[in-house]
Amino acid sequence: MPSRVLLLHGPNLNLLIDLPALDADLEERAEALGIDLKTFQANSEGALVDALHAERTKIAGVIVNAAKLSATAEVLAEALSLVKRPAIEVVLDAGAKSKSALKGVVLKQVTGKDAYAAALEALSGELRQNQNRPTGTMLPMTDQPQATMTDEDTGRIDREQVKKTLGRKTASERTGTTGQKKTIGRSEGTQRLPTGESAGLTRALVKEKIAERLAGKLSPGGLATWARSQWQSMQRGVPVESGQRDRIEDVLQTLLLTASSKANDHQLIELMTQLG
Repeated sequence: MPSRVLLLHGPNLNLLIDLPALDADLEERAEALGIDLKTFQANSEGALVDALHAERTKIAGVIVNAAKLSATAEVLAEALSLVKRPAIEVVLDAGAKSKSALKGVVLKQVTGKDAYAAALEALSGELRQNQNRPTGTMLPMTDQPQATMTDEDTGRIDREQVKKTLGRKTASERTGTTGQKKTIGRSEGTQRLPTGESAGLTRALVKEKIAERLAGKLSPGGLATWARSQWQSMQRGVPVESGQRDRIEDVLQTLLLTASSKANDHQLIELMTQLG
């Protein structure tokens, strides 16, 4: 099975570059390298982070051009470090390499006319070296070989600086104590699940929200916000319909991505069908 790579295009690149032609060329190159390339473009850092979250368990690596966001993209940098997949940054302006917030979490930064193709080749080589790693699970952070990389191209992030996960709190922050765990999903004293979570997350509830979007009662952004909150609730341990956790989680992650790109009615109906 081909390794999947996520290519993230940052703001305004759809106006600065002929993205359809570029993506088509890269997809052809990727196929020759045994890679399944998935591309995504957004004009906000949050949408890029959401796309990375949605694909995080399906991908083997990431190529990213954050464009004008690169100097301040600390949230995207944290997301890349937490996903723990080899990543390469494309920097079209060579003078911006040293200023990029992503420098410390990518294997390499590439510039030049054929930067995207070079990034794809470099990532393909990295994946071939690590072809025995699983791509459906979160990988531990490891030190990368530096024989073919210069200090300018390679950066590292201090793990102690990355203690918080996006959209989640630590156990002590949630409970207000240290070293004490509370049971999620049942009452303990005055502890209760937030309204709407007591019955658990079900396929019917997800389908109901998609139906609201199809009826025009919910905006694409509203659907994405709801999907994000439900996905985060799942990570906290909120009850999920028996035997349906993987299916519901996949649909929520897809909604994060498709809602950001204004999914059409056909795509939303397909998701409802997927829920059964």
